Amino acid sequence: MFDLIPESISDTLKNQTSIGDILGLILNIMMGVSFSISLLSIAYAGILYVNSSGDPKNASRAWQGFLWGAITGMVTLGIFVIKNALVALLGVTNPNITNAVPNI
Repeated sequence: MFDLIPESISDTLKNQTSIGDILGLILNIMMGVSFSISLLSIAYAGILYVNSSGDPKNASRAWQGFLWGAITGMVTLGIFVIKNALVALLGVTNPNITNAVPNI
C-alpha cells in the first residue's frame, strides 16, 4: 500500500549481486553528493563575498567558506583518483563496481 522506495531505486539494488557491487554504488553516490556540496559551498561563498561590501569580517567568512569548499572538492577528487587507481591495479572489470550509479 505504501511504497516508500521508488521502483527505480529498488531495481538498482536488485541488480547489485555482491557486497562489492553495493559498496561501489554507495561510494559513487557519496562522491557525487560530496562534490555537489563542495560546489554549492563555493557558490555560496561567492555570494557571501559579493554581499560583504568590503567588510573584512564578512569577506573573511566568505573566504573560509570558499577554502573549505575547495578542500572538500580536492578530497573528493583524491578519493575518486584513489578508487580508480585501485580498480585498475586490481584489474576489476565489472561495470557494476566501476560505474555504479542509481537508476532514478
